[in-house]
Amino acid sequence: MKSAARLDIRNAASRLLGSACLLLAAAACRDNVLSPSFGLAPNVAASATSGTGAVGLVGRGTTGPGGLDLFMAAIATPNGSAHGESRLRGGATGHVIQVVPPAGARNFWCINIRRTDVGPAFGDQRINWYIRDVGDGSATFDQISFVTSIGGDCLTFPGPPSVFLTLTQGNFKALP
Repeated sequence: MKSAARLDIRNAASRLLGSACLLLAAAACRDNVLSPSFGLAPNVAASATSGTGAVGLVGRGTTGPGGLDLFMAAIATPNGSAHGESRLRGGATGHVIQVVPPAGARNFWCINIRRTDVGPAFGDQRINWYIRDVGDGSATFDQISFVTSIGGDCLTFPGPPSVFLTLTQGNFKALP
């Protein structure tokens, strides 16, 4: 890769990460919720904010005390590759493998994660996060659902097997 192209990739990743930090508030970046070590590293091929046709979803949300607390930074590039990270507080951390944005009657994102918090002895552990970006983050909130599998993805499980849970706090934002 030429050094100029590498610089553009780093700038694109930085812009996307900066957008995520603005959307989630500075505390999220300060607390390493989204950082170069957690968020989108310099290997990101394009930024959803750079007009390349990439799409993404960033945000954080919780279902309340003792519930799910999810952090997500994911983008899909026009060539079909996906980049980013996901973290569920208390475990289930991983790299984004696949991003399927809403389309037609399917009003949710499907983001497939390869878990990095478990070793290879447990197989190719995956999580599909299904996120409905329907809330505004203050009066109404987004909804999430998930399925875990070994080796499954958004083609294997195109939709959630159960109901969506409504967040009580936080917001996910689509990046065009």
